[in-house]
Amino acid sequence: MTVDPLTAPCSHCEAKPGQRCMMLSDWARKPHVRRVRLATALAAHADPALDALFPKVGPCGFCGLFDQRHRVIDGMAGMLEAGEDPAVVAEEFGRTPEAVQAVQEWAKRWPGAWL
Repeated sequence: MTVDPLTAPCSHCEAKPGQRCMMLSDWARKPHVRRVRLATALAAHADPALDALFPKVGPCGFCGLFDQRHRVIDGMAGMLEAGEDPAVVAEEFGRTPEAVQAVQEWAKRWPGAWL
């Protein structure tokens, strides 16, 4: 079971949810943006629009938060964000043009959600 990132303590300072970060630098004294970004990423990767073209295969061995498919989806989204041609992205990942289109539509709804 994955812990809800909005209820977890800050990984940097152990501040409780709702508290400001206790890190010493002034630029870091803001609400826990990192926790909110993680919650957004969790919601984005639970998007049912991706399920048909990217079936779930099990937990990711690197992050432990998402299904393994996120590495492919995130990589595709990153290449598309960088302006890569969709045909090149499809060939690079061995996916159909429909899968690339699904990732493009997903990325528009969740800008910056990939890690």
